[in-house]
Amino acid sequence: MTAPIQEELASNTSLAAEKAVFGSPTYFYKNEPYFGQDRSGFLREAITGQPI
Repeated sequence: MTAPIQEELASNTSLAAEKAVFGSPTYFYKNEPYFGQDRSGFLREAITGQPI
């Protein structure tokens, strides 16, 4: 792994720890976490305002 990639990985890992991310995928919208692929509908609803 190149140094820039290692630095980005370390940065992303630190940010995930700060936000208490415990798995993947985790998305944040307006500081609200949406964890897991099965929550993507809820995320889409939050973004668009249209029910799933």
